[in-house]
Amino acid sequence: MSRVLGLTPVLPDLRLAAHHSEKRNCLLQHYIEVPGFVVRSVPWFTPWWEIRRWNPTAGWLPDDSLMKQHAREIADLDIPIEWNNRCQDVGRKVVSQMDKPICCVHVRRTDYLRIRPSLLQSTAPSHIAKVLERVRSRRPFRSVYIMSSEPDPRFFDSLRDSCDLRQDGDFTELHGLRLSDNYELYAIENCIRDLCDVRVSTFDTTNADPCYLPRRDPHYFEDHLDSTPGYQ
Repeated sequence: MSRVLGLTPVLPDLRLAAHHSEKRNCLLQHYIEVPGFVVRSVPWFTPWWEIRRWNPTAGWLPDDSLMKQHAREIADLDIPIEWNNRCQDVGRKVVSQMDKPICCVHVRRTDYLRIRPSLLQSTAPSHIAKVLERVRSRRPFRSVYIMSSEPDPRFFDSLRDSCDLRQDGDFTELHGLRLSDNYELYAIENCIRDLCDVRVSTFDTTNADPCYLPRRDPHYFEDHLDSTPGYQ
């Protein structure tokens, strides 16, 4: 929004909710590379009349009145926000231990099982196996990495009979993160997914606005598990 309005953006402390991480005072900026044009605080010499405060009018930002007013200009901006170097380095180490080509599958479970009951079937290992076979017929792969909110580490074990399956528990670099800092695990797994050759989403991204998709790429995902429209 600041870029559209010709202002210098000041990044506030963006605190993550408790379900994102068990760490106290966990801030989003601990996991991302903050763009160079963003400042962390208002310079002391800035006159008060040059400071503009934005108080969103809606909890979902795309519904905010100012966002709606400038929606097309915002969509045209290309300001990639990258995960920080630490997360990217770990992602590269994990990927280097798998045989390529690699297929990464995003499997949203836990809280969404109540919101979208269809996920009970579409995220079951038996259905994931069918989707993987469908994908393999178009885009062959050797390894599969599953990134999931599923708390049972053995839930997907039946897939190991049909593919070279890997999860966070299979790598020393990721051990313990699910309990100690789930958001760091999520950040690293996003880096892993970027480095994979084939990607499968939980939700159907076919008609999703590219500005909400990873890398703003409408072809980022090869297939999906569930027919519910979504972004990953």
